[in-house]
Amino acid sequence: MREIARELNELLRPQSLYRIESCGWVFHLLQAVGEGNLRIRIRFGTFRSMTPRSFLGVRFFRTESGTEPVRDGLRALSAAERRILGEDIKTVQLGWPLGMPLVRSLGDGLWEIRCGMEQRIARIVFCLEGSTMVLLHAFFKKQQKTPKADLDLSLKRLRLLRKSK
Repeated sequence: MREIARELNELLRPQSLYRIESCGWVFHLLQAVGEGNLRIRIRFGTFRSMTPRSFLGVRFFRTESGTEPVRDGLRALSAAERRILGEDIKTVQLGWPLGMPLVRSLGDGLWEIRCGMEQRIARIVFCLEGSTMVLLHAFFKKQQKTPKADLDLSLKRLRLLRKSK
C-alpha cells in the first residue's frame, strides 16, 4: 500500500495541493483549500478494491409545494461556504460509504455530512434512496448535540419522502 501512496504522491506532486498517506487500508487525502487563507481539510476513505465504483446520485428533497429547502438554504450562503459544502457532498457522493469524521449515522436511515467551516459548523442530513443521496435538511450547529428540532424535521421529511413513493 505504501508503494501505491508513493506513486499517487508522485502524480500529484506538480500541483502540490494534495498528499496521500498510507495507514493500512485507510488513505488520508490532505487538501489545501483557501482564498488567501490556507486551510487543511482531511478526508478519509477506504479502498476496498482497485476496480471502478459506481457513484451515488444526489438530489434535493422537494416539499409538496415544490420548494427545495436545502437548495434554497445553500443559495443563501456565501460562495466560499457553498464551495466547502459542495466539496463535502461530492466527497460523500464519490466515496460512499464513508464514516467519521465526515459522515455520521443518525439512525432510522438518516446520515449527516459534517462540514467544518472557518466561523461555524454546518450539517447536511440525507438519506439513501437506492443509489441516490436525498438531501433532506441543512443547518448550522451551535452546540455539540444535534438539536432535536432539526432531527425531527429531518425525520418528518424522510417520512414524507417514503410516503410519496
